[in-house]
Amino acid sequence: MSFDIVTLVYSKDVPLLKFQARSTRKFLHHESINRILIIANDPDNDAVVRDVSETVMPEYGELADKVHILTSDDFGMPGDMDKYLTQQMLKLYVAKRVETETYLVLDAKNHFLRPLTFDDFVSAEGKPMTYLRAKYRHFLKRVKKSFECFGIDEPPEETMPTTTPFVMLREATCEMIDELDARQPEGFVRYFERTHAWYTEFFLYQAYIVKKYGSFQAVYVPKPNNCITLFTNWPTDEQALKGEMRKVHWKITYMFGIHAARIPELSTELRRQIIDMWETKKLIAPGEDISWLMPPAKSPEN
Repeated sequence: MSFDIVTLVYSKDVPLLKFQARSTRKFLHHESINRILIIANDPDNDAVVRDVSETVMPEYGELADKVHILTSDDFGMPGDMDKYLTQQMLKLYVAKRVETETYLVLDAKNHFLRPLTFDDFVSAEGKPMTYLRAKYRHFLKRVKKSFECFGIDEPPEETMPTTTPFVMLREATCEMIDELDARQPEGFVRYFERTHAWYTEFFLYQAYIVKKYGSFQAVYVPKPNNCITLFTNWPTDEQALKGEMRKVHWKITYMFGIHAARIPELSTELRRQIIDMWETKKLIAPGEDISWLMPPAKSPEN
């Protein structure tokens, strides 16, 4: 079995995408990959496409024939719309281009840390795997509004994540966007632009899953969180960051993510830990120049 992989990228994330490509080639079983869809979502999509073609494609090696580079324009995304919002919409509307029953959504910040196959993401029964967590307190309004959008007054006590990696069901996603588009004369994309304070793409998707199947567990298999991510503003302090980095070495952890905006803020010690981890995983050679991905720290005290 195989799935399509979908990655969204903008100009500042191209170096991270290069690293994702390297890890995909090294760790993800090639027969588990049907296609890799890279979607440029940037004010200058042409420049991003050129950059990806020149610097990222060589890292895919023998997987290059499976890679298809698209842009937000290919999906009719409005050019004047905030790219953070079109990014959310693209994760849904790409389902119309997906060829497989499930698709793995990634951001450029994500990369693989150990050998993996399709079976690490989708069960033998064809159910995607994900973790569940208590409802996001800071997103509670968006959770409630997203579920109300599909006639569900009380969301489940636990929800699926709202971050990548995320395995989505193609058919359900297509049905959902068809329904949402049909409700709005202007189309759902423009409606989402006006009402984005109420929704997120993943909460809408989760609400539709509950509407269609009755529960997440009907079509998803719960599992532990397998990805450690250093977001732009979280973890908030050095000790918490070090705690997250320790989890990278747990057996259940098979992916790592770091936001481009977080890299310049890393302390020298944390930079060393991340580089040591990449060297241990053989994603970089000892002493390899990775200034293209991790520029020098801002100042010695950082």
